[in-house]
Amino acid sequence: MDRFLQRKWKNGDFVDELVCEANVNESVWKIQRDSKWEEDFRSRRKSGLITTSDLLWFALQIARGMQFLATMNVMHRDIAVRNVLLKLDFTLKVADFGLSRKLKENDDAYYVGKEGTALPIRYIAPETLKSSRFAITSEYWSFGVVVWELFTFAEQQPYSMEFDKYENNVHFYDFLAEHLSFGHRLSIPENVPQQM
Repeated sequence: MDRFLQRKWKNGDFVDELVCEANVNESVWKIQRDSKWEEDFRSRRKSGLITTSDLLWFALQIARGMQFLATMNVMHRDIAVRNVLLKLDFTLKVADFGLSRKLKENDDAYYVGKEGTALPIRYIAPETLKSSRFAITSEYWSFGVVVWELFTFAEQQPYSMEFDKYENNVHFYDFLAEHLSFGHRLSIPENVPQQM
C-alpha cells in the first residue's frame, strides 16, 4: 500500500501529508523525527496553550489526509489519534496503513472484511459492524470518532465508560453493535464549540 501511495503523490500539498516507512518485511514503522514533540505538546496543554483553534486545525489536517486517500480510492480502516503523528510545528501526519485497502475504481466499490481479522471496532461505522462491508464513506464515522478523541485529548478510548468492562470479552463486538443500533453515541466533550 505504501508503494502505491508513493507512486500517486502528485499534488504538492499532500507530499508531506502522509508518512510511513516500511522495512523489508513490509511491517510499517512510525517515524518520529523529533522526540521533543510529546513533551512540548503536554506542556502546552497543561498551560492552556492548546486552543480550540489548534484542535480544529488538527481535525482539518486529518480530514485533508483522509480526502487525499479517498481520491486514490484507498480506505485507511484504522484512522485514530494513535495513528496520527504530531510534529513540533503542529503539523499532523496520517500514518499506519496496515489495515488500509485499495478499492476498485468505481463509486460502488467496497471491501468485505475477512472473518477473524482484528479491527479497531470502537472506530467502525455501525453499518460496517453489521455487514463487514467497508467503503470510503465508512471512514466518515471513523473521522467523527477521531474528532471526539481530539477534543477529549485522547485520555480515554471511545465508549470506554460503557464498555471497558467488556474489553476482553468475546462478545464485546456484539455489545458495541447493539449499543449503537439503539442510537447511543459518544458524549459531546466539554470543550467542543457550540457551533459543532
